[in-house]
Formats: sequence, C-alpha cells, structure tokens
Amino acid sequence: MLKKGFASFVLIFFFFLLACTPNSTPVVETCDITFCDNNGVLTDCACECPDGYSGVNCEFLNPAFVQTFLDDGLTPFELLNKNIPLDSIYGKNYQGGIIFHLNIVDQVVKVTVNKDLEEDLRWPNAIDYSNNLSTQSYSDWYLPEIEELQEMRVILYQKLQKGQFEDDFYWSSETVDGSPDDAYGVFFPNGNVGPIEKDRQNDVSLNYVRPARRIQL
Repeated sequence: MLKKGFASFVLIFFFFLLACTPNSTPVVETCDITFCDNNGVLTDCACECPDGYSGVNCEFLNPAFVQTFLDDGLTPFELLNKNIPLDSIYGKNYQGGIIFHLNIVDQVVKVTVNKDLEEDLRWPNAIDYSNNLSTQSYSDWYLPEIEELQEMRVILYQKLQKGQFEDDFYWSSETVDGSPDDAYGVFFPNGNVGPIEKDRQNDVSLNYVRPARRIQL
C-alpha cells in the first residue's frame, strides 16, 4: 500500500514539473507582409517606401511628387489609375511642354511650350514658326485651335498661373469663315475670341504665339 502511494506521489510530482517547465520550442513570428510595391524594400516585416510612396505595401502615391513620377517614366494616365487627382497632373512638364489637356478615353495628352516666343508674329509667320519648331527633342508642334487656347487659358493662365502667358491676344490656327484674310485670336484676360487680319502691316496683326503638341499614348 505504501509503495503504491509513493508511486502515485512520484507520478503527480513528475507531471507538476512537466507543467511548470518552460516550453523550449522557439515561437516563430509570422509576417503578413510578403511584398512591397513601387520598389519598396521589405525589412523586419515592414515596407520601407521610396520618396513619394506610402501605405503598408507602398501602394499609395503622394500627389506632391507627380512631377517626379512623370520624370521617372509614369504616364499621366497611369497616375490617374493610381488615384492621383487630375488637377495634380495639369501644369506639370511632360514630353517637352506643360500639360493642359487629358483625354482619358482616347489616351491623348496635349502640352504647350513653357513660354512665349520672344517676339509677336503675324499669322502666316505664326503658322510657319509652330510647324517648324523643334524643342526638347520634339518637332511635331502646331499652332493650336481656339478650343485648345481656351483650355490653356482656363487651366494654365487662370487656375494654375503657369506658363508665363501675357495678358493679350494669342493666335489660333483657325481662319474666319468667308474671310480668308482673317484668323481668330483669343484674348486671354477674358477669353474673348475675335477676328484679326492675318498679315496687316501694323501692330494689329502682331500677336503672341503658343505652339502645342498632341501625344497619343
């Protein structure tokens, strides 16, 4: 009987020691993050994001870095797909000029040169100058239509105040119907459109020129 009781005591004591002994098996911590977007680096279960990116996986783009993203090769439409606001893309430099038009459906970007020609031109010279312009490695410039000038006026001249536009008339490429000697100009301070003699030998026919280019992506 004594032996049986002693054996029971030893068994209970053994299980007590077993229960009180720390588990020597190491605890393996798991990491829920397995990748980082946009060249982020995974370090100690956290993404170290490059400048301009944030989020758990560096998936968010900072609108303040739009120009950097464009310079790095992202297109305006790729930025829009990454939830960058449209207004943060207008006025940025892209492929030789300042962005003033984005057509999401047709994937078309339109830009204009960064500043005016140093001298005013008559309409025939404005057409020739624009068509023969080669700047920033691009040579497909043209004199813009009225609608394009109005977009420049509203977005760049009025809203963003970018592009060093003058408070004056800018030539459009459009000839007045029924009056081949006249072309339309846009007065930037108020947007008025008026016919102007193309080649009159006085200052009336001398107006500012702002070439544009169309980029199909």
